[in-house]
Amino acid sequence: MIDKIFSIIKLPMYIIFILFIILGLLLFSPSCFLDILQLNEFIEQYRIYFGITFLFLGSFIIVFFYVYKFLFPTVSDKNKYLEIL
Repeated sequence: MIDKIFSIIKLPMYIIFILFIILGLLLFSPSCFLDILQLNEFIEQYRIYFGITFLFLGSFIIVFFYVYKFLFPTVSDKNKYLEIL
């Protein structure tokens, strides 16, 4: 179980972002749209798992970009830090 959770970290960020967008559309789209796609019963059955995954991916994306911004600052950010010194 833990291995599967950590294996998602190895996925490219654009795939994680696409999964986040798709889950958001499936969770928050109106039922008439889901009826057209014939996914209404499937979504109702697994909504709790989609919701937990949506929250996990959203928090992972936020943490990733927050850490990435501070670990790899842009050139202009580096110049600001050098000016302060």
